Parts: sequence; C-alpha cells; structure tokens
Amino acid sequence: MGFKQYIYLIFCILCFPLVGQIYEFTPPVRFGGSINSSADESNPVISRDGTTLYVVRTFEQKNMGGIYDQDIWYSRQKSGEWTFPIALQALNNKLNNAVVGQFNDPSDSTQERLYLISAYVTERDFEKGINIATRKRTDTTWSVKGKLPIPGLDIDGKYVGYYMSQDQNVVIISYEGSDSEGEEDLYVSIKDEEGWTEPENLGSTINSEGFEISPFLSKNNDTLYFSSDGFKGQGDADIFYSVRKGKWTSWSKPVNLGKTINTPYFDGYFSLIDNRAIWSSNREGHDLDIWSAWAIEPPELIMTVNEVKHVSEFQGMDGMIDIEIVSGSTKLDWEVELGIIIGKEAKHVSEDKAQDHILGYCLVNDVSEREWQIEKMGQWVKGKSHDTYGPIGPYLVTKNEISDINCLNLSLDVNGQRMQTGNTDKMIFNVFFIVSYLSKYMTLQAGDIITTGTPPGVGMGKKPQVFLKAGDTIRLSIDNLGEQNSKVVAE
Repeated sequence: MGFKQYIYLIFCILCFPLVGQIYEFTPPVRFGGSINSSADESNPVISRDGTTLYVVRTFEQKNMGGIYDQDIWYSRQKSGEWTFPIALQALNNKLNNAVVGQFNDPSDSTQERLYLISAYVTERDFEKGINIATRKRTDTTWSVKGKLPIPGLDIDGKYVGYYMSQDQNVVIISYEGSDSEGEEDLYVSIKDEEGWTEPENLGSTINSEGFEISPFLSKNNDTLYFSSDGFKGQGDADIFYSVRKGKWTSWSKPVNLGKTINTPYFDGYFSLIDNRAIWSSNREGHDLDIWSAWAIEPPELIMTVNEVKHVSEFQGMDGMIDIEIVSGSTKLDWEVELGIIIGKEAKHVSEDKAQDHILGYCLVNDVSEREWQIEKMGQWVKGKSHDTYGPIGPYLVTKNEISDINCLNLSLDVNGQRMQTGNTDKMIFNVFFIVSYLSKYMTLQAGDIITTGTPPGVGMGKKPQVFLKAGDTIRLSIDNLGEQNSKVVAE
C-alpha cells in the first residue's frame, strides 16, 4: 500500500539562485578600427540609432585643456565602419567633459539630446553637475539648456560621475558624499512631480569601503552595472551587477561579470545595448581602450524552480493558500503542472531506470509574473520565484498509486471559469525522459521536485490576454493527486 499525506515537509527543491550571471559573453574584441588610440578611451556611449559613438579621451595632446584634460570625441558609423574620431569642440572646454546619456528629445523627435558631465555657468564656463545640450539631427550646432537642478548635490572638488536612465527619470551618481561607505559611493536622484530628489545612497549592499563608479542601468531600471575595487574580483576594479528588489536602497549582492569581461587590470564604464556589451579596459596592461562583446542569451530552462521553504500555510484539499500579487504587478499568470518528486539520487540514469529514482508525484501551480519573466532583462526565472509562487500539494502520492503517470487529466479554473484542460499524454517529453535527461547534467537528490510544463490556456496565451488580480480564486487538479485551491491577495 502506498500513502497520501499533507505536505508539511521541507523539500530540497532544485534551486537556481535569483542572482547569477545574467549572460555569458563572446570573447572581447577592440571596438571599431580607429576608435582606440595611444590616448586613454573611456566612457563609451552609443546613440539610440546606433550610428554615433561618443567617448572620452584622456592623455590626448589635441584636447582643449592639454593631455590631462578629458574631452568628448565622437565617431559615425558609415557602411558598417566607424569613422576616425573627431573632438566635439562645441561642447568641450578646459575642464573634464563627458557624455553621460544620449536620447531623442522627448518634446521633439527630430532633436538629439545629450547629457553632459559638466554644466555651463556662462556660455563657455563650466562647473560640476549635469548639463543638457540639444540639436537638430540635420544640424551641427548645439544649444545648451543649462544645469540639471538636483538639490543637495555637494560635489565641489570631488570626483563625480553620472548615468542618466533610458526613461530620463533616474540619475545614478558616483561621488563621495557625507554618508559614503568608502571613497566613492553610488547615489540615486529621481525625477517626480516636484522635480529631482536629493541624492540617496544606494546602501551598503552596493557600496563598499573602496570605490563604486561608472554606473549603468538596464532599460527597466532593475539591473545596475558598475565598476568597483571594493569587492572580490580579478584584480583591479572589476565590473559587477546587482538586481534591484523594489526600493532603490534594496539590492541583491553584487555579482562579478566573470573572467571574460574582467581582467587583473581596470575594467569599467560598462553598458549593454541590444545584447552588445561595450566597456573600457586596459586589459593588456597599458592604455585604456574601448572593448566590445556580445551577450549570449541563456537557454530556456525545461523546469521551474522555487526556494526551499516550509509549505506550512497550505491546509490540503479543504484549505486555501494565498498567492501574493506585488504592488505594480500586472501580468500574474497561472500554470497547472505535474510535479515529479525524486526519491533517491539520480546521476546519468537511463530512461528505463528513471522510475526507480522517483518517490511520487504532486500538484503544482507554477505561478509566473510574465513581465518579470519575459520583459525585464535578466534571468526569466525571477518571474517564478516570488514568495508564495509555486504552491505544492495537497498530497504527495507515491508512484505505486498511479497506474499510468503519462495519462492523467489536468485542469485549472479561475473564478469558476475553466482556463486549462490537458493530459500528461500530451507532454512533449514524458516523465521518465525528463528525469533521465536532467540526471545527465546535474545530480538529482532525494526530495528534489521537477515541474514538467503546462497545457494550453495560460493567461498570456489568451486573446486578449488575461491576468490574475487581487481577489481572484484558483482551483486546479490532476487525476489521483487531489485538488488545490488558492486566492490571490495583495502583498
């Protein structure tokens, strides 16, 4: 006789960390033939249309302020090649100059807008801050708009750097403030209805006793790339990334981009546009050059994963488990799935021996936030890993109680309306193949749970699309595995 029991156990579920390396990269190459010179090239910024590259040159004799000055140089892409860089004399002076963001002017798409690291006081005099310059795309004349009004930004006499977000509503600032953890910290200023906020320190998870410089934000403002010498790396300053957990002061532990990008020398000024990474490095031990690599998208996983946790809130078939919907979430979706529970270690097992390593089966709702999964840059697994996602049960049913695991009916209802109907005989890969396949790439341990995919009828696939909201109820079932009931609640 087999057994059924309520799931009050701790399962050792296959875990992929929420924060791991988002991408692998192709081997780096020097950017564009004539871009690099005997001077130092840093702070690369590519225009939104991909036709213009702005860089900073230091130790360049032709700079307006001499070799120790920093001037803006630019290159155009013509017929697939980059032209010889030209100094942007109209916006350079005898102080340090750099482009920290390039955009179409939101009020006029025919105009180009540049954010500059220095601000004009008079027509030709600068001070530290952010200045806006615009021009018609058909024109060579730049019009200076003046200093960005960020209150409480005390940067006099200090090293400073900026990054303007792609929505032009967030500025990340690198400088040594009164509450800095070390030499230079990262701060944030946000544009709201009343204007720009005072800079706020991003916190001790991001900032270290060393320096944090050259910030870059992903398109959705949820992933921050920066250079630091305060975390363990390959040598000198390395490029790291961190994922924002909602608040601007709450971040995941920074992750090193790895040996493909980082070197024992200085690596910084990283940006990632359309899967093309561009950064500055003296990776060969001499002057700074601009380097480039292509990001390789990770393959789609064939299983979903959740954190190890007690499933203590779930009261079985007669109970109800709450599924949290986070503030701002608009694309919360459902997925009824069969869960395979491993009973003993499986490593390189054949398909015909896979059943020997299975303890039993369970019912899983593979809850997915589609915006986090698909639209926000990075690992799609983050759309499946919020607290309360992936409720399991109500029962663990041993394999001997199931006559044919590859022929079970599945269903899911939302608010009493049938959304999904299927059968495990329609799975692309059967249960035993899945276990065998995974065991070739990782050792499966007793208590691991593999979720196997979902039949048609998820909200994302409907026309028009339908997603969960607070107050919705979900009922799902699989033959012989019980019935699970959930309610969507506000976080």
